Amino acid sequence: PNLSIVFGPFCSRRMAGKGVLAIIASRLGAVAKSPVLRVVAFVSFGGILFGLDQGNWAGAVAKDGFVENFCWGGEDPWGTKAACTSKKAKDKPTEFINFLAVGSALVQAGAAVAQLFMAPWMARAYGRRMTLFYGAIVAVVGNVGQCATTNVQLFLVYRFLDGIGVGCVTFAVPMYMSEIAPASIRGACGSSMQLTMVFGMVIASVLNSFPWFGYRISFALPVFPAILLAAGILFMPMSPLYALIKGDVTRAQASLMTLRDGDQKEVEREIAELQESLAAASKEAPWSALWKVPSVRKRVLVANALQWLQQLSGVNALLSAGPEIFRDAGLGMDELVATMLVSICNLVFTVLMMKLVDSQGRRFLLLVSGAGMFAAMSAAAFFANAIRRATENVAGVPSHLGPCLLASTLAFISSFAMGWGSLPWVYPAEIFPSDVKEKAMATSGCSQWVANCFIAYIVYLQVANWGADYTFAFYAAWLGITIVFVYLCVPETKGLGVEQIGALFGEGAGQARDAEMSRHLRCDTEACFAACSLYDLKEIAHYTAKRDSQASATSAVEMSIRPAGEVASAAESCEAQPARAPQEAGLSEEARPLHKTSSRIRISARGSVAIA
Repeated sequence: PNLSIVFGPFCSRRMAGKGVLAIIASRLGAVAKSPVLRVVAFVSFGGILFGLDQGNWAGAVAKDGFVENFCWGGEDPWGTKAACTSKKAKDKPTEFINFLAVGSALVQAGAAVAQLFMAPWMARAYGRRMTLFYGAIVAVVGNVGQCATTNVQLFLVYRFLDGIGVGCVTFAVPMYMSEIAPASIRGACGSSMQLTMVFGMVIASVLNSFPWFGYRISFALPVFPAILLAAGILFMPMSPLYALIKGDVTRAQASLMTLRDGDQKEVEREIAELQESLAAASKEAPWSALWKVPSVRKRVLVANALQWLQQLSGVNALLSAGPEIFRDAGLGMDELVATMLVSICNLVFTVLMMKLVDSQGRRFLLLVSGAGMFAAMSAAAFFANAIRRATENVAGVPSHLGPCLLASTLAFISSFAMGWGSLPWVYPAEIFPSDVKEKAMATSGCSQWVANCFIAYIVYLQVANWGADYTFAFYAAWLGITIVFVYLCVPETKGLGVEQIGALFGEGAGQARDAEMSRHLRCDTEACFAACSLYDLKEIAHYTAKRDSQASATSAVEMSIRPAGEVASAAESCEAQPARAPQEAGLSEEARPLHKTSSRIRISARGSVAIA
């Protein structure tokens, strides 16, 4: 029954009478037949690496062996065995609480450094696949080191190294997937990292629930997917976009032929689209473009806000410190088992989200997911507070409060998985133009990890000082802010190209108006000059200069009077179109005064103007 829930969203009506194993076999067969899905499935090992790293910490630090080696049984113990193993966070040694907070946060800190300073440069210089390769190798070193040492300082150094590797992997995986997947399944493919990450968390939480599963084995878990990823990634096709950035059209065509199963027409169409996109962004934009170009700045702010709000939802507080929170709240059942149930619920609803993301859209899922999270987290705060007050009462805790608290946390993680689990990763990967993509995604990824680091550090201090109930209330308040932000600031991008997305973020003063002018001029902007309405030369210069300063950090406005023979020769291959009135052409009010008489003109998508 559980498997049917997980795989049910992918089942067609024709499969209704088939068994679960037949359904699974059918879906696995579909993946095996699709080249792009095979590549996505393999690259998703990066998500398993992240999930195991995320999921093993909460269980590993609760193991008796870890508490003994790092709290009461080492060379310089921080407290007694009774204090170190206390169920209440406020009774544990302060040094041990701080160590747990720093240790939890250092993976995220290393990932933030990698996302901002290392991964973008590596992705641009060496490619997406090599970024994955090097990240996986560094993650192996970090995890092996955590298993081997009992020295506090050295353990923390290895945690930071592990974070650098994870940061490189999680930067490159969504970028690579968004560049190899067709637009029709781009959202689902991009969300597959979230699915495999949750799967990794389930594996870690299930294994950690067994008493015989020691903390060293738990820290060794991420080594296996990291080795597989490093061993196989270089055999995967190169990103077609990256190949074109490097000027290797043949390699880009070969990659797409593999990914599109030899569909020549589809390959030619996508190559043409990618070349057109790169022609509009012929060189990499400077860092200043992220805040000087209004439409890009809006996208950067939205992408970074999504990452911060994801963490301020409290999800990683629950995932990284779940046993501590449940123990402090007085849940009334084994904390590691409760954490395992949370991870399984996360997996089930992540599968459902992948079914809906390309049909229902990003904005809708973010709003519905946020509303569900707000209601569930508020309920968890209420029940945790009721348990705390009942504990202080001699009458004892009513038996129904523990299950109600668990149900609230399961409802929270289910709502989270339906939208906020993957969309803060998917959304930034598809909204930025190629000339700023690496840098913009670097800020987004860095925000994810800085916020993750911040929450991972403060959650142990919150539980120790506030208790579980006020910790839940803190995150519920932020979830209310989250709903308002998405409603006001996050437009829908389902099925849209980069240029259309640009218009959503206010690119109308620049490149989007270029498209409007091009439609009026009836020109092929890349191949020829056509008979069009003439714009006064001075006005065109003024318009393009203004457009350039407002909307394009990399466009170079060039005014050039072409020789009449060259223009006539180029125009011979084009069908002359009659001039139309600006109102008929749908030209904006700002552009209408520029409408003059008739001649031959060409305005490129990024500012090159030629007039006969």
